[in-house]
Amino acid sequence: LANVFGWAFAIWGVGLYWWGGVLYAFQVRRLLTTSPRLAPEDRPARGERRSG
Repeated sequence: LANVFGWAFAIWGVGLYWWGGVLYAFQVRRLLTTSPRLAPEDRPARGERRSG
């Protein structure tokens, strides 16, 4: 019986791990598609640090 529960919890944990990855991917996609893009003149030059 313990073996069955062990495998059940292991499979459930793997499923939750993958579901978390899917949710993370959707959030990243939504962030990238809804956030405004900076105009080229507002972007810092390569190696330059922005203040503030």
